[in-house]
Order: sequence, then structure tokens, then C-alpha cells
Amino acid sequence: PEMGGAFRAHLARPEEDQKPDPERFRDVQPQGGTLVLFRSDMPHEVLPTFGQRFALSMWCHAADSPQ
Repeated sequence: PEMGGAFRAHLARPEEDQKPDPERFRDVQPQGGTLVLFRSDMPHEVLPTFGQRFALSMWCHAADSPQ
């Protein structure tokens, strides 16, 4: 809220070489105790912040499926 920095998830994946629909999104405000998990191919952004913020990023890779 007053410090900004919300996480914005765009709800629809755009077609190739197109931008996300700016009218379809969900914002998650930065609050202690909040965890946001999402697929890396989901269009997302962090809105402007007006104070110091920290972020932790982690990638999880699934083992290859048996053929």
C-alpha cells in the first residue's frame, strides 16, 4: 500500500510476440508471512516501490519423465 511494491500477475498468457492484456491481472500486496508461487512462464511484474524491499527467487526443476 503506502510503500508500493505489489506483485502483479497477469491472468492470461499472451499469444507469441504479444503483450499481456493490461485489463486482466491480480495484485498481491507485500505483507509479512505472504508467499507467492507461480510458473515462470506466467507474465508478471513488481509495481514501483517507495522503500527498501527484498526478494528471494527459487527455481524448482522436475526430473525428466520416463519415456
